[in-house]
Amino acid sequence: PYTVQATLIWAAALADKQKTEEALAKLDWVIEKTKDPNLRHIAVIHKANLLGTQKKSQEAVNLLHKYFDKDSSFAALNLETEGDVLAGASKNQQALQAYNKALARYQALGINVQFLQMKRNDLLSPETINP
Repeated sequence: PYTVQATLIWAAALADKQKTEEALAKLDWVIEKTKDPNLRHIAVIHKANLLGTQKKSQEAVNLLHKYFDKDSSFAALNLETEGDVLAGASKNQQALQAYNKALARYQALGINVQFLQMKRNDLLSPETINP
């Protein structure tokens, strides 16, 4: 597991240096090689975020859906990330749906959701709904 963890850190460092393609390759390696589902979820979320920054929102959403596990502790974060990617692509209605699902999951877990509520409320403003 240390190799996988180190590779996740390496991918983050590459992304910070704007070496996105190299970071994506490292995240792909983690997704394929790790036997730990938690580390796989972390890599998937990071990869989806990077794809979102590259304007590859559909690819990011497809990745999130492929690895979505409704029983996972990462389910809410997966949905929140989907909302972030969709909001970044100006797909506000779809982003709202993902955020609402994430909110419900976080609330069921008793997790503070103020930041997510703020992101969702920003999408509800008139200038965002009708740009």
